[in-house]
Amino acid sequence: MADKSVVLKRLFLLSLVAFLWSLTASAASQSGITYQGRILKPDGSPLSGANVQFRLQIRTPNSSDCLMYEEIQALDMRNTSGQFALTINDGTGSRTDSTSLGLDRIFANYGNFTFDPTTCQSGSSYTPSTEDGRRLTVLFKDETMSAWEPIPSQTINYVPFAIQASQLAGFAPTSILRVQDPGGAMGNFAPLSNAQYAALLALANGSSTAYTRNGQLNGVNLPTMASGEVLGWNGSTWVSTTSTPGANSITTTMLQNGVVDSTKLDPAISITTSGTVASAITTTRDFKIYAAAPSSFYVGFLADPSLASSYTLTWPLTRGLSGQVLTSDGAGKMTWTTPSSAGITSLTGDVTASGPGAATATVASVGGSTAAQVHSAELAANAATSSATANAIVRRDGSGGFSAGAATVASTIYKDSGSNTVTVSAPASVTSSYVLKWPLAAGSAGQVMS
Repeated sequence: MADKSVVLKRLFLLSLVAFLWSLTASAASQSGITYQGRILKPDGSPLSGANVQFRLQIRTPNSSDCLMYEEIQALDMRNTSGQFALTINDGTGSRTDSTSLGLDRIFANYGNFTFDPTTCQSGSSYTPSTEDGRRLTVLFKDETMSAWEPIPSQTINYVPFAIQASQLAGFAPTSILRVQDPGGAMGNFAPLSNAQYAALLALANGSSTAYTRNGQLNGVNLPTMASGEVLGWNGSTWVSTTSTPGANSITTTMLQNGVVDSTKLDPAISITTSGTVASAITTTRDFKIYAAAPSSFYVGFLADPSLASSYTLTWPLTRGLSGQVLTSDGAGKMTWTTPSSAGITSLTGDVTASGPGAATATVASVGGSTAAQVHSAELAANAATSSATANAIVRRDGSGGFSAGAATVASTIYKDSGSNTVTVSAPASVTSSYVLKWPLAAGSAGQVMS
């Protein structure tokens, strides 16, 4: 007896001429492809297995022959006269491929496909052309077969209306505005309204009022601009200009460095703002910080009018602590310093004082004299006179002389108009004191004193 698998293979191949193939797109809610046929044995009797399995594959039409879809369906062909009808993707079979592609994407001729290389004869990608079909491969076996038996592959081609369906009113897909992601999937968006279509058309023909064209502003061409220039309007066109603002006004949102100097500012200019004025360097002769509104009082900062050279003060990093004072390091760097709280505790010597802060100093003595003695000497000196006054210090008058009731001296020196002098003195030793009284008159020539 011949091998049964060989007999069955011959059976199926010889019976292909009797098959009725039908590839149609289902109109049901779940799209599919219907595959119909009849299997007869060599003796003309129908195949009537209780569990005939069909392995249905859709593959790429190129030489890569990559698997795009596969499912397995089982039929009870008893009492069927060998006839069968299978619908791919009707939900009755078990899908066995891993692409997760739907039939609508499988038969869409746009984008790129990438597959597991183990499911391809060669390569791993497929880029369809507009007219590409797909290859259908069917394998089957019944209860008596151990291996799948392939049926020669067939190409699923377009039918006439499918060719029309690949166009839209005669326009190819490449001529139609559409939304498609990088993977090739088509976007699903609501249709444009009439207003949206009109806005899109206006944007395409350049008449849109929602946007402005490159190089234009409000539909008018912009000029070529040079550094430091501003945009101006002369009544009909935009022009580039170095326009000088009117008095007490600035007409541009950006001032270029060096454009505004002292010659272009009114000497009495005043800027009032509730916002913030920030600058890297501010130069002024009078700096005022006002109290919070509505107060009109301020704290002002001025440089000494006699300032002979410039200097810079650098403020401390922090606000300082209570009681601290600002001190300078001599180079202009300011720091917060806590002053000493001890003060003067005592003075010793001629002057004494004690206590912190301001204290009354007391003069204890001067050169050994008490404060009272010093005060008495002060009073006596202030009472000095050129007249003959008892117990008073002698003070010369304006002519250099003074009056005295008596004078006790060791000698008296008389000086002429030059450098000559006459000295009158007592003997070195006097046995007893005596008094000489001058005459009442000057005397006459030749007279002697007796």
